[in-house]
Amino acid sequence: MATLKSKTPKFKSISGEMETGGAPIYADDVLRIQENSSADSVNFYEASRRLLPELLTWDGATSSKQFENGLILSGCEYDNTDPANPVVNEGYILSGGEVCYFAGGSFATGATPGLLYLFKGALTGTNRVFNDGFSKEILVDYAVITELGAVTGNGLELQAGTAITAVDEVIVLQIGVNDSFKGEDYFTLKSALNIAEFGERLSEVNFIGATLNANFSLGSSLPYFVSKVNKDGTTEVRGSIVIEAAAQVSATILPCKLGAYNVNSLGTINLFGGPSNPVTFEASSIGVNLNGDIVVREPAGGWPGVNYEIQVNAVVLGNTTLPTTYQYNNDFLNIT
Repeated sequence: MATLKSKTPKFKSISGEMETGGAPIYADDVLRIQENSSADSVNFYEASRRLLPELLTWDGATSSKQFENGLILSGCEYDNTDPANPVVNEGYILSGGEVCYFAGGSFATGATPGLLYLFKGALTGTNRVFNDGFSKEILVDYAVITELGAVTGNGLELQAGTAITAVDEVIVLQIGVNDSFKGEDYFTLKSALNIAEFGERLSEVNFIGATLNANFSLGSSLPYFVSKVNKDGTTEVRGSIVIEAAAQVSATILPCKLGAYNVNSLGTINLFGGPSNPVTFEASSIGVNLNGDIVVREPAGGWPGVNYEIQVNAVVLGNTTLPTTYQYNNDFLNIT
C-alpha cells in the first residue's frame, strides 16, 4: 500500500508586508508550491483508492486477493467493436502512490473475454542541457506496465508468469468481449465514494405493463396491470384484471412474471375479489412456479364460472432471505 505524500509548511500570509521590506522568494519556493499542490491531490486520491472493495482473482486453486486496487484518474475508456483487437484510450492512473501516464493502444486478446491489467512501471526522465554544458535530468514521470489476462470459468485470471505482486496497485479493464465486469465502474473515484451505486439506488424503476392473452382483460377498479422488479429484490405488482371463465382453471397463470429473486419460491399475495361473485382466496391460493409465473390456485369453493375481477396491490418477497440493500454509512468518508 502506498504511503501518503509528506508536505512542507505552507507560506504565511505576507499581505501588506511587501512595502515594508518585501519577501525574498527563492527558486526552491516555487518547487515547494508545486510539491505541496501535488501532494494535496495525490493524498486525496490515495485516500479514495483505499475505499475501493477488494477484487478477487483466480490463483490456480481459489479466487483470492492478489494485489491492491489502483484508481483511474482519467481516460482509459475502451472500444470493443473489434473483439479481437479492442482499443483502449490513453489516460492517467494512480498506482504505487504516483500519477502514471498510460499511452493506450490496441491490445489483441482474441475472441476470449480478455483482461488488461495496468500498474506503475519504471521512473523515466527528461534531460536538459544547462549553461555549464552538462545534461541533467529535470522532468520525471512513471510509465505504466500492461499485462493481459482472461476471463475463464474460474473468473478473472492473471497471465502465466505475471510480474504483478501482492503490493502492486493494479487496475483491471474488461476488453475484447462485452461483459458485466467494467473496470471504469470499479476502479474510479465514483466507485470509491459509492456515488455510482447511490445514483443507481436513487433512480426509479419503471413499471412494465402486462401483455394480456386471450382470456384476460383489464379490470375497471384499477384499469391497469403492471409490475416491476425493485432494486432490493422484491417484485411489485399493481392493478386489476378480469379472469374470464375460460382462464379459471385449477392453476390460473396471471400475465405477469416475478423477478429472478422470487422465482422458485412459495409466497403469498393479497388478492381482493371483484364487486360481484366474491370468491374467498386462502393464504395458500397463490404461489410462484419455476418460471417465475404468478399462479392463482382454484379457491376452495371453486371459481364462479363467469368473468371475475381481482385486484393485486402487493410487494412480493418470495425468497426467505432478505436481499442485500443499500445502506448509508455516515463514516464512509473517514480516511483517518
